[in-house]
Amino acid sequence: MNIIDGISDLKNFGIDLKLDSIDAEAFYCEALRLWFEDEKGYDTVAITDREFTIEIMGEGDVATIYISDSTLRMIPIQEDSMEVLLYVLEFVAQHHKQTIMVYNYICENEEEVSSLFENADEVILETEEEKSEEEESDEWI
Repeated sequence: MNIIDGISDLKNFGIDLKLDSIDAEAFYCEALRLWFEDEKGYDTVAITDREFTIEIMGEGDVATIYISDSTLRMIPIQEDSMEVLLYVLEFVAQHHKQTIMVYNYICENEEEVSSLFENADEVILETEEEKSEEEESDEWI
């Protein structure tokens, strides 16, 4: 069996992330998706809250990544998806514990986190109002 045959058989294997809920799976999947975009420069498209595709501009979809029953899996779409597999392994090796800790913190401090976001929305709205007032006051000049 060559490496290409092994990669195409990846959908039968996965990494047990030991997540305890569908919400935890969705959070983890979103963290992984955003990491692929921000850190690795890939384009991603969320299919569901626990599944997304990875795209390379001009080459189309490379792979689909999903989490089901706490197991992270990858379905290669193109033969050269080995790099994506290595990046998935990199994320799990370097960010798994941190991602779980953030999710647990948010769950345990839901009210505090919600108030932070509410305050952030208020600050954003106030800033936008101040900018529009400044623009209006500058129009007479």
